[in-house]
Amino acid sequence: MAEAKRDNLDNDYPMELQEVTKAVNRLSRISHDQKGRYRHANGRFSHRFKNSPRSNQCVIR
Repeated sequence: MAEAKRDNLDNDYPMELQEVTKAVNRLSRISHDQKGRYRHANGRFSHRFKNSPRSNQCVIR
């Protein structure tokens, strides 16, 4: 899934596999959303971590 070229599976599967297809697509969407949240949180953390010592140095000087 991580290296997939598509975000979702097609709905061209037999009726017996439709629920499985929906579940896999839902799992893919949840995973993608979670990775986005982690990426955003890591960006915020790294920005705070990088800028915190600089702001402390300004206060000391």
